[in-house]
Amino acid sequence: MIGLGMLDMTNKFLAPYACDHCGSISFKSLHNKHHRCSQCRKQVNLYGKTLGFMLPDDPDINYEPEKVLIDVTVACDMQYVLEDKNYHCPKCKNETLRFEECGL
Repeated sequence: MIGLGMLDMTNKFLAPYACDHCGSISFKSLHNKHHRCSQCRKQVNLYGKTLGFMLPDDPDINYEPEKVLIDVTVACDMQYVLEDKNYHCPKCKNETLRFEECGL
């Protein structure tokens, strides 16, 4: 079990990212633009979704996930949402990875 969705003292929100190249999962700040794997230095993929200020013609304006584990406003212009569903596992390459709510 690994922790995620944490804010540190500088208000950096750590979200989960997957590296398909080496099969690792890491946590990176959403405030950075470009993310690389700390093991192999390849590009990593974000689990979940970030939403910004939306205009009426934005395709995400009607985004309403069925069940959400994490829904947090990261900055005044960004929201992070992690749905309760199966995600891509970087090790086995199947949609079998699940995140669960636990902790304090």
